[in-house]
Formats: sequence, C-alpha cells, structure tokens
Amino acid sequence: MSVMSVDFSSLHRLGWRPHFQSQLAPDHTCEPARIMGVRVEVATESGHSFVDLHPQSASLGLTVGDWVILDKSGLRITERLQPFGIFQRRAAGSTAERQAIAANVDTLFIVTSANRDFNIARLERYLAI
Repeated sequence: MSVMSVDFSSLHRLGWRPHFQSQLAPDHTCEPARIMGVRVEVATESGHSFVDLHPQSASLGLTVGDWVILDKSGLRITERLQPFGIFQRRAAGSTAERQAIAANVDTLFIVTSANRDFNIARLERYLAI
C-alpha cells in the first residue's frame, strides 16, 4: 500500500500530529506506523501487525509510542520520526546512559498501591517527573 493513499486523519486516533507529517518527504512512498509494544508491534491504518527488527532498524533506538516508517512491504522499519516528547531514565549500572521508556505521550496515569507500601513522597516524585 502506498502512503500516498493514506488518509492521515485516520491515523489521528493513533496520535498522528502535524509534527510527524512535516517530517515526511512530499514524495514519500512508505507507510507511517506507531510502535505499540516491545515485540515491535505496530499499528497502521490497516490494523496491527508485527515487524522484524533488522540490524539497521535496531540501531534507531525505538521505544513504545515512537512513530516509524515501514518499507513498501510493510514488514521492515526504515526510519524513526523525531518524537515530540520522550520519557527516559538513567539506565541501570554505573554509566550515565539514558534509557527511553515511552515517546509521544499525551496522557499519563499514575497508579499506586493504597496498602502499607503507600508512600506519599514516592507519589510526589512521580508527579514531579
């Protein structure tokens, strides 16, 4: 399927914005998709599917919520669009590397236990982040 025939308004329900549209070349022929899970599940206007991470796409630093471009077959990620926002944390270990948790988040719910483990200071830290 050619992206030229994609009704981008139908991608709006997945979070598509003009921010991403502006990153596409006018003559693009690939399909935009949003990463939906860590198994590289993507959603397009055609529905959900799983794509392979080839060595080239594995180096893109993908995370849940990213918008990507699929090749013409729809089976391979060719490009990651620049996110408008990203949640990240310091990666485990002694290095100063950052680990992406989610990208392009519009709404976030913070849920905490109300049992003995409830900690108001922890909740305040989550809200501050």
